[in-house]
Amino acid sequence: MKSLVIVIIFLNALAKTSSLQKKEISLNQRSCHSENVDVSPYLSTRTPYRVIHEQNKAKIIRHHLPDQCVAQQIWMLVRHGTRNPSASVIKNSLKSLSLLREKIVVAHQNGKGLLCATEVNRLQNWAMNITEIDEKLLVPEGERELKNLGSRTLTKYFGLLNYDSDDLENSEINLKFRYTDTERTYNSAKHFAIGLLDSNDTSQVQFTKSPLKHDPLLRFYQSCLKWKTEVKGNPDGGKHQSVAFKNGTEYEVLKATLTSRLGLQDYNLSTLDVDMMYNTCTFEWSWSDDPSPWCAAFSEEDLQVLEYSSDLKYYWTDGYGYELNYKQACPLVQDMLEHFKNASRATPQPKGVFYFTHSGTMLKVLAHLGLYRDKEPLWHHNFDHHKSSRLWRVGRIDSFAANLAAVLYSCDSTPKVMFLHQERPVAINGCPSEEPFLCPLETLEKLFPYCNFEQICQLPERTGAKIEL
Repeated sequence: MKSLVIVIIFLNALAKTSSLQKKEISLNQRSCHSENVDVSPYLSTRTPYRVIHEQNKAKIIRHHLPDQCVAQQIWMLVRHGTRNPSASVIKNSLKSLSLLREKIVVAHQNGKGLLCATEVNRLQNWAMNITEIDEKLLVPEGERELKNLGSRTLTKYFGLLNYDSDDLENSEINLKFRYTDTERTYNSAKHFAIGLLDSNDTSQVQFTKSPLKHDPLLRFYQSCLKWKTEVKGNPDGGKHQSVAFKNGTEYEVLKATLTSRLGLQDYNLSTLDVDMMYNTCTFEWSWSDDPSPWCAAFSEEDLQVLEYSSDLKYYWTDGYGYELNYKQACPLVQDMLEHFKNASRATPQPKGVFYFTHSGTMLKVLAHLGLYRDKEPLWHHNFDHHKSSRLWRVGRIDSFAANLAAVLYSCDSTPKVMFLHQERPVAINGCPSEEPFLCPLETLEKLFPYCNFEQICQLPERTGAKIEL
């Protein structure tokens, strides 16, 4: 009898060992689905500028600049380069994702989930090597982005912006730099200047920091009480559509798919969990070419849903969702026109005006100029319509180091302006069609007349009414 018990115990142990071996073989033999998923088109506002630059090289926009046109001044708006996440994202990644990671690893060790061995091992070894005190700091990738952008700007407008060593020594640098009261915009400005001057010595450059925390020119929306009340701070305002989308069918399917792929059938995967995995994936991917282990969680279909959710948020908070979003951007456009009017009248002006700012500024200015406007608005219920063909994709138009340049030319004594977004010429609606990328300054003054920012942003006497969507 005792011998029989021993045999049974041995057979049970052998069966368990065989089962574990089969699971291990199954895990090791799985193909790694992430090897066939290109994450780069779906990184939203965390898209590093190297992705945009590669796209530009792959698709050239041909445009002819008449010989009689001579550059007089360049005005440029630049979003800061690639940075660290906010303190809240870092905190949640360090705590919540660490716990979730353990659940995923254990699930795969127990034969659940669909990740391959390499994906599980990379996730098991994952660690976020920053803390909350590192929040939003410019990272080395951001420094490279801005230095390279400055260098290409010098090459393209060498006749206008070139300074020799004597100029640097004699402080004869007629350029205007301004940045918001943040580390990431200051260091973006500094590294852009290094590239632009082709010199590590930027001591002769006058960098102007905003005297206010919320720069009235470069972060105008922070001074717009009406926008902060009716759009940003209104539950039925700017975030309403993205929240509705996250409560809809697409997100439920997304969570079910992720639950199966990650082996989390015994865990109620939340929307916050999904967002944290996506945020960490996109930030870590932006820092280097080495994909984040968290990106392995997603298929291309998953990433399309996540990107659309992000695009919805920015469309309604910073873009065409509300007229107020982009109407309030008029101070910056007026600043550009004033610089050009003065330069065209031979009033002493800097050769280059360079502003370093943030995502919210860039998107509102792009919308103010009428760029990337879809015929049909983005709603929580029309994902299928916009899935593959929309213009408003913040990963393409508002990447890290996103840039909008306006260049004033004198063409046979007629002042004309060329706009370039992400270093590519763009046409402004209302400008003459015969020269789509060169718009008379006089035409632009009519298209974008003087505006009263205080009046635009003034709250009505009665506030708090619901915004109907």
